[in-house]
Amino acid sequence: MLAFSSFEYFVRARGEAIYLLFPVVTFIFFYSKQKFDFIVLKFILPFVFVFLIQSLFYGSQFSWSITLGIRLITMYFCAKIIGKDFIKIFIETLKVIAIISLVFYVFQYIGPTYSFMMSLSNKITSLGIRSESINVDVLRPNFIIYVMSVKLEGFNVYRNSGAFWEPGLYVIFLNIAFFLNMFITKKIINKTNLIFIIAILTTFSTNGFIVILMSLALFTSINKSVSLPVKILLFTFLIGVLPAIMALPFMSKKVDDQFNQSDISYSRFGAAVVHYNIVKDYPLTGMPWSEETYLKYADNISPNGITVIFVRYGLIAGIIYYILLFRLCSTIMALFGKRNSGFALFLVLVVSNFGQTTGNSPIYWTFIFSQIPLNTYVIQWGKIQKFKMYNYFLKGV
Repeated sequence: MLAFSSFEYFVRARGEAIYLLFPVVTFIFFYSKQKFDFIVLKFILPFVFVFLIQSLFYGSQFSWSITLGIRLITMYFCAKIIGKDFIKIFIETLKVIAIISLVFYVFQYIGPTYSFMMSLSNKITSLGIRSESINVDVLRPNFIIYVMSVKLEGFNVYRNSGAFWEPGLYVIFLNIAFFLNMFITKKIINKTNLIFIIAILTTFSTNGFIVILMSLALFTSINKSVSLPVKILLFTFLIGVLPAIMALPFMSKKVDDQFNQSDISYSRFGAAVVHYNIVKDYPLTGMPWSEETYLKYADNISPNGITVIFVRYGLIAGIIYYILLFRLCSTIMALFGKRNSGFALFLVLVVSNFGQTTGNSPIYWTFIFSQIPLNTYVIQWGKIQKFKMYNYFLKGV
């Protein structure tokens, strides 16, 4: 799901890939005697219903509601098969991706190696793109596990994309993995977190830098294992380093451009304004998707993953989406004994999505469905803890 959502090689063929994956995960689901949770219908039906309404009132294809149901069921089956190890596997997967990306990132600076990597990537065409067409694959040559990136404008450094189609997308998942691993290990610095931090820094992503600073502040505030002197020291460091980071040319230029162009659709804030206008016209159903309809509101709309959910599904289903996302965050934080701190992870997931449209991607939906097996595990673990306490009490008696 991570690859289909964001890898340069797979991202344009993710629809077809998920349909091919559906019979595979369905077979595994029933062969491994997984229990079907009927509560998942409450997750899926509001969004399928919205698509049905779009077909009835706006003439969009009826089959879209069926294919949406198939996609969501596939993601649920994946989350259910992985089960309680979802977070562990997600972190380990990102760790492997980060290590690979850092190795190739360093190789990019070596002339002969760079030439070899480019020649290799030029022989590979991303799925969903005709090899004879001049398209985005020309700008993002890749050899599946790594995307050859361009140098940062005005600087003699490359941006690390990993296997993802752009650094800003890669850094979303790095930050999520880094945030979760801090709470698992109760440490800011260890080998895994250091890999994540270095990988995040090499993306040179404005939003990525903001989110990692926010993650550090949230972890320090919430985690009781961090002593008061360390908290004071870290907050002092964050307060001191924030102006320095924001003053970096590529950071300040990006932020200035976004604010100054807030009335232009090709900015994150401008996109939010465009999305607001669309939602006013389609408040309950969301806009039935078509490139022509979308372009009626603006010629060139920048991605804004926070507001685009309401464009796609309308206000009611959009609110349901964010409720489900928040419940996921509370469930995950409950694994660390901090259910009431679900807002922290929620902030990381939402703010990370400000400059991308990842919220409606397969991996975010799989995350949402993962709360079902994770919540079952949390409940079972709570019962075990109560049983242990009961036995301890009897022993005392």
